[in-house]
Amino acid sequence: MSSQKNPPQQRLQPTAARLSRTLIVGVVVILVGLAVLVAVYLLRSNSFQSQVAAQPVQFPHIHGLGFSSDGDSLYVPAHIGLIVYNNNQWTIPDVPKHDYMGYAAVDDGFYSSGHPDLRTDLPVRLGLVKSQDEGRTLTTLAFSGESDLHTMAAGYNSHAVYIINSEPNSQLTAGMYYTLDDGQTWNESLAQGIASSPIQIAAHAIEDSVVAVATDRGAYFSSDYGNTFTLISNSEPISAIAFDPDGSRLLFGYQRLYTQNLADSVVSTLNLPTLSANDAILYIAVNPINNNIAVATTNLDIFLSEDDGQMWRQIARQGVG
Repeated sequence: MSSQKNPPQQRLQPTAARLSRTLIVGVVVILVGLAVLVAVYLLRSNSFQSQVAAQPVQFPHIHGLGFSSDGDSLYVPAHIGLIVYNNNQWTIPDVPKHDYMGYAAVDDGFYSSGHPDLRTDLPVRLGLVKSQDEGRTLTTLAFSGESDLHTMAAGYNSHAVYIINSEPNSQLTAGMYYTLDDGQTWNESLAQGIASSPIQIAAHAIEDSVVAVATDRGAYFSSDYGNTFTLISNSEPISAIAFDPDGSRLLFGYQRLYTQNLADSVVSTLNLPTLSANDAILYIAVNPINNNIAVATTNLDIFLSEDDGQMWRQIARQGVG
């Protein structure tokens, strides 16, 4: 009796089905494994970031102070780059670590000078630069490779830039100058009436002709592009000076913090915490959105007021945030 044999294709069909099911199961196992690995990585990454965030941030020097245009962050330029205070926490952003000098926050970024991060190919003297992306990139405006401008200010909205040029470069001799077109052209300020060398300079937020300087013999004010200045304080030293971003007042001080209403020239005193005898106000910043004021001191302390100078809390102590 002859036996009946299945055709070849009938024997292959169950085998192919089993292989198909095996492949599907294998793919599912691989995908599940990948999902587990990703979840573990994210958990470890978040844990690491939390640990990093919990570590104190240290800055050996303070080279400026300014709020972001949205009012959410306070920026502190230092030798190690930008340091940021946001949501009650200090962080060091992942941007080039330029040694900023003459830092001036404006409504669309900041102007600055100084020295570059050594990992970049920028010249050893930055000249006048500007960033509009929180320090990720810099646009060179003037004096690249020539000048390191320590004493500089910029109008928050006007973008008028005032500088004290301490040594000659290819365009300017030593002295006080301003530009209204991002460094394309410069005009000299005669600076008549100032009895001492400027320690710090401030440019009005809106009026490009208005500028003020801090000296060891008081605060001086000019409304004619820095050609003539008048004393607006007594003759005590003034170490820091800044205009409010809304253009309404001028803040200045040494160990006490004063504010002058520009509408009526009335000067009043803000309730700054008492500074030690060897300390002084180094920088002043006013938030463009709310009533926050920040003050940095020569002892590397930073104070923040959230009620326009009535109450203060310390957010950095001796260079540790």
